[in-house]
Amino acid sequence: MARWTRWRRAGRWGAIVCAVKRRIALSLAIGCAYGLLTYWLLVLRNPATQASDFTYPWLAARAVAHGVDPYSDVRTHPTPHEHALFYPMPAAFVALPFAWLPVQIAGAAFVGVGCALLAFAITKRDSWRLLIFATAAAFQAAWSVQWSPLLMASALWSPALGLIVAKPNLALPLLAYQTSRRAILYAIIGGGALLAVSLALEPAWPLHWYQTIHNAPIASQYRVPILTPWALMLLLAALRWRTRDGRLVLAMACVPQNFFFYDQLPLFLVARTRLQLFFMVIVSWLARMIPFFHPMRAVDNAELSVKYIPLMMLGAYLPALVCIFERPNVESADDI
Repeated sequence: MARWTRWRRAGRWGAIVCAVKRRIALSLAIGCAYGLLTYWLLVLRNPATQASDFTYPWLAARAVAHGVDPYSDVRTHPTPHEHALFYPMPAAFVALPFAWLPVQIAGAAFVGVGCALLAFAITKRDSWRLLIFATAAAFQAAWSVQWSPLLMASALWSPALGLIVAKPNLALPLLAYQTSRRAILYAIIGGGALLAVSLALEPAWPLHWYQTIHNAPIASQYRVPILTPWALMLLLAALRWRTRDGRLVLAMACVPQNFFFYDQLPLFLVARTRLQLFFMVIVSWLARMIPFFHPMRAVDNAELSVKYIPLMMLGAYLPALVCIFERPNVESADDI
């Protein structure tokens, strides 16, 4: 009997190891696929775009590696958009492992790593959750070389939750998504450590960051959804505040963001069935394709972001609201 019990335990552990290996292999495949997609998109676009939005933390990381103030150094380099660093100093430390790579390869690697980690995190329970990579928001995150996949992965693996200080506008929603005090503690310790190191190296960076954001016209493209004409619809999420999904949607509605789809990728975590996620994938692409058939003219990204607000509401927020109202106002046992 004892020998049979040992065999059963060995078989159970063997099955677990095989499942983890499959998850790792699948996650690496998705990371490589999205990394290659990002590189292809960057090469396809004008070379002046470099690594799109990741160009700025990449430049900041190289400045930190050479002991130079990144907020001053970024202004001396050609950049895809504004000649200024809009990220807090911890973003430069997170980008340090990619600083030695050429800018476009660095951007592709950054997206690939983020997507691989996110894929591993969301397949902890079900592989169908990988449909999140088929959303328009995931594609847009690759196109613009964004932080959302990496930060979503950190939200699902709480020891890495401190990374949210690299992009503070997503911090509140990803904290609201947590269900344990331990996760909040991880965020405080990890985020605090990143902030402490950055302040030790450059004590004045918070002032430089504030001045950069305050004086930059591009900051006007970031709007708080709850303050738009769609506010009444978004306030409905408060009726599901007892669930992590309801808190996520409500918190997302209360933080500044632009409306080019990639910032809203965390909203797709609310899907709890294959059908819900498939529904969100289809609707996201229907909304994203509208500008291709009816181009939106704007003088700059700030004006274009405002024009995208209805599309974002229809393509991300409204489907998320539908999903959270299909369940009772209690914590789901089906959480990731």
